[in-house]
Amino acid sequence: MANDIITQLQARNETLTQAIARYGSLNASTLHTLSFEQTKITRLTQQLANSALRREENDKQRAGLLEKTQTFAGQFGKLLNVETPDWKLPYEFQGNMVDMAAKGGMDNTARDALSLNIRDWSLDFNQDQKDLQSAAATMIEGGVSALQDLSRYMPDIAKAATASRDSAQSWAQAALATRDKLNIAPDDFRFAQNMLYSVAKSGGGSVAEQTQWINAFARKTGTQGKEGIAELTATMQIAMKNAPDAGAAAANFDHFLKSTFSKETDSWFARQGVDLQGSLLEHQQNGIGVTEAMAHIVQMQLEKMNPQILDTFRQTMKIEDLSARGDALQAMTEKFNLGAMFGDAQTRDFLAPMLANMDEYRQLKASAMQAAGKILLMMTSPRK
Repeated sequence: MANDIITQLQARNETLTQAIARYGSLNASTLHTLSFEQTKITRLTQQLANSALRREENDKQRAGLLEKTQTFAGQFGKLLNVETPDWKLPYEFQGNMVDMAAKGGMDNTARDALSLNIRDWSLDFNQDQKDLQSAAATMIEGGVSALQDLSRYMPDIAKAATASRDSAQSWAQAALATRDKLNIAPDDFRFAQNMLYSVAKSGGGSVAEQTQWINAFARKTGTQGKEGIAELTATMQIAMKNAPDAGAAAANFDHFLKSTFSKETDSWFARQGVDLQGSLLEHQQNGIGVTEAMAHIVQMQLEKMNPQILDTFRQTMKIEDLSARGDALQAMTEKFNLGAMFGDAQTRDFLAPMLANMDEYRQLKASAMQAAGKILLMMTSPRK
């Protein structure tokens, strides 16, 4: 803008110079007026030019300082092994809050309150704000959208993510699984957390793996509450003894459950004089879950058939190589004519470790129940 004014003044000065040249010899008064105006314009032009130069120099200095500051910030960040701030994050955070509120049917007041809570929880429990927001979004998508319920779950999720190796996202998924599949109330979630953490800490499977097992089998086994967690996590750990990974263990257990309630299995036991479904019901009335009940029924039947079978199972399960053990189990099935009883190889592959480790199964259940009442995860803010 200053350059435009200077250009205009220079043009005016040129016009006055030409006028003086034309009228200077005609009228002294007119000449004096024109000369005075030209002097003012020349002085003003020079002042504006000097001001523009100073402004340009200041802009250069400001740009240089800004560049040095940014460079220093980057170097300082590298020195402390931290990244320079991403100035887009606050806008992304607020945008995500708007999306979450829309999905959860929140009004602006509830949305803003949750936003502030997430920031406070991230500071209180040393969690990344984005991670906690993502965990909250998972809860909302899973049907937990009331601010009161989120305020019950989220602090425990943040605390557990800080104290364990599992992420806030994994703990949010666990919260939904225990709520939806096991009917565990928000206020009791921390007891479930202690149980899941205890299993994970002892090497029995990550929280994410346990959550997948709960989602897959809670309803199929009819388990509920903390007892359901104890039964399912113990089953998972036993199944893993005869499987290469959690997926294979889950497939074996799924086949076992299908066989337990199949007409073919009912018919086989009926031919042996056993009312399978009636026996299962009797076990359950005595507080024994379907998995342990079926394993016990099979155990009693094998003892009737040949006492050597169970001992052979235990010896076979001691074979470390999984492939060699599988071959030995197949040979044993053929030797004792157990194919019709087990139905298929995957059912057998689940029953084998169960029959060989029934005492350990019961101990794992008991340990999980004991963990529920212990303070295994730090349940207070590090800042308190």
